[in-house]
Formats: sequence, structure tokens, C-alpha cells
Amino acid sequence: MDFDSEEDARTSLVPKSACEVLGISEWDGHGRGNQYPYGLLLVTHTGATYYLCIASKHERDEWLLHIKQALECHFANPEILPFKPSKIIQNRPALLPQGVCRKTKQPLAAHSTVFYCRACGRGYSSGDYVNEWSTMLQIGVESSEKVCSDCRTTQGLVTWFKTLTYLHCMTMHELTPAVGKDIQRYKVSFKLRRRASPRLDMAAQLLDQALINADEFEELRRVDHEYRR
Repeated sequence: MDFDSEEDARTSLVPKSACEVLGISEWDGHGRGNQYPYGLLLVTHTGATYYLCIASKHERDEWLLHIKQALECHFANPEILPFKPSKIIQNRPALLPQGVCRKTKQPLAAHSTVFYCRACGRGYSSGDYVNEWSTMLQIGVESSEKVCSDCRTTQGLVTWFKTLTYLHCMTMHELTPAVGKDIQRYKVSFKLRRRASPRLDMAAQLLDQALINADEFEELRRVDHEYRR
């Protein structure tokens, strides 16, 4: 989700753009006329590609780690429900030129210009009633477009609930026993676990140096897991 500022990210329900990521990789930063340092490339469920420029290599690596961990959760962990991107309606809702303005309750036929909400297709007598901005993932719109206040609230709640669902999935992923044991399949998740626990990191280093065997490492991993719980 993309917000105008950190303050908006803390207080606003609706981002100015949002997407559901299917893939992420480093980007060499070669633009048409400029060279951008520490680049990332995102591929979304609509097939769109986003090129991002990150402030530092450390921050870029953090983005890579955490998004790759989320992808491991949704695509590699069979105990978590498979990722289901937002259902995309092929066509936008049809415009509804007939009827009355939702705000003034006056017939729309009396107005020379009718302003339509891009989310629901309903008409309004004034642009003041269609001056909110929102993404609409269910029709594949990842950047904000003008909508009515009712639709903005609805879209904000949809985005909020989807975010909660993803956070809950990540918590379930962390609690799955296989994530701690199958360190090759969940190597990104394991790397983040090593960073969070000096004991687990030490055990992994001993295993890498062949100073302990796999069974001994598994015992140390189990003890560390119980300790952290």
C-alpha cells in the first residue's frame, strides 16, 4: 500500500495505491534516462510491474526479505490457505444515468452534467459528491480514482479486512512447525528467525561448519522454539 506520508499510513484507511504482490526481485535501476540505486521490481496479480527505488541497500534488503517471507507463507506453506487474489470483474459497473442524485434526491435529468462514481456507477448532480479517491482491487484498479464517499468507506474497509487476513496468515505461518524444521523450503523465514534469536543463529552456524549433525541441530532448534514461546 502506498500513502502520501507516514502520517497518512498511520491514520488513513485508504491508500493512494494498493496492489497484491505475486513476485519480487532486485532491479538494476536502469531507467530510460536515469540510473536509480537500490531498485526493486514488483509483479502484481493484475499483471502490472512496478519499479521502486529504495533509499539504501539495507532498506532494500529488508523489503526483499519480508515480502519473500510473505510469498513463502502464501505459496509454499500448505497449511495456510492458498493465495487468492482479489476477484477482478472484467467490466466496470455500468453507469446509471437515470434516477435521482443520491445526495440531493433531485432528478438527474434536470442537470446538463452528471458526475459518476467510478466504483458503483451511480450519478450525482455535483462533482462535490464524487471527490474522494480510492483503489478498487476487485476491478483491477490499483491506483486511486474518484469515487463517492460511500464507496470510499467501503473500499477502505475491504482493504483493512484484507490486510488483517494477511497479518493473521503470517502469524499462522510463523507458528507452523514445518517452517522451523524445513529450513531449505522456508529459507527466508528461517533467516529472519535466525536474526531474531542469537541461540538459533549459533546453532545454524555450528551446522554450517559441520560441528553438529542434523539431529543435534533439530534438538537445539526445538529448545530455542520452546524458549521463545
